[in-house]
Amino acid sequence: MMPLSSSNFSTPGQSPLTKGVDFDFSEGTTIAPGSYLVVVKNRAAFEAKYPGGIAIADGQYDDSSLSNGGETLKLALGTLAIHEFDYDDDSPWNTSADGEGHSLILSHTIDNIGAHPLDPLGHGIATNWRASNVAGGSPGQGDPTDTLAGLPDANL
Repeated sequence: MMPLSSSNFSTPGQSPLTKGVDFDFSEGTTIAPGSYLVVVKNRAAFEAKYPGGIAIADGQYDDSSLSNGGETLKLALGTLAIHEFDYDDDSPWNTSADGEGHSLILSHTIDNIGAHPLDPLGHGIATNWRASNVAGGSPGQGDPTDTLAGLPDANL
């Protein structure tokens, strides 16, 4: 998670991820502009694979995992959905992120609020994503040589 706005992103009250994985952010979790916060399933395993000061959200998500075959992701404020979109691993989605070790990277955004109010930046549109430049991804930082085009004051 990375806010693109010029101000901090704070989770007021209970702000859970409720589809894809079940995870509740701690009340008042704050992410500074341009910073990243990683949500993990197994903190010890993650830190062993990616040592070196990556900001990790308090807690771990439940025993479910993100589907390698695609699914819906939803961020909510209490029970109110504030952002929801689908991703997939079949064409037209980038297929090198399907079992070849690459992550999906949001490469640009669009104004999609008219088509999908819960996905106002078009995160559920395959052409807005690309495969990471590095196998294994780059959690907690931008993808090397990464640029993001789109709406500059939007929160991801």
